[in-house]
Amino acid sequence: MRLQSKLALGLSCLIATAIAVLTLTPVPAPPLGSVAESDKIYHMVAFGVLAFPMAYLRPRWLMLAVPAYLAFGGLIEILQPFVGRDRSLGDWVADLIGLGIGVVIGLAAGRFVPFARPRMRR
Repeated sequence: MRLQSKLALGLSCLIATAIAVLTLTPVPAPPLGSVAESDKIYHMVAFGVLAFPMAYLRPRWLMLAVPAYLAFGGLIEILQPFVGRDRSLGDWVADLIGLGIGVVIGLAAGRFVPFARPRMRR
């Protein structure tokens, strides 16, 4: 497996694990000052960060990754009431928006800052 593939999968798994732990604990995220609905910002940032490595390193895999990430966000919303948190369609929509932003930024970064491959020594 190529280094890019390993990085894309590894980072995605690591970030997804962090998202699951943070969203499936009974402690809600602290508000962002006076920003109303600041939890939506957390959702957008988290899922944008989740989408970025795949979009940057393995853009061809996005056809499978994006639906998986959307299902992951939906599953989190379904499970949250079992840990004392609220289920919210708005949170899932924020996940969707964050995924879109992460994909766009990742694809742009891949176009303008290509992944550096180490040179082979002779």
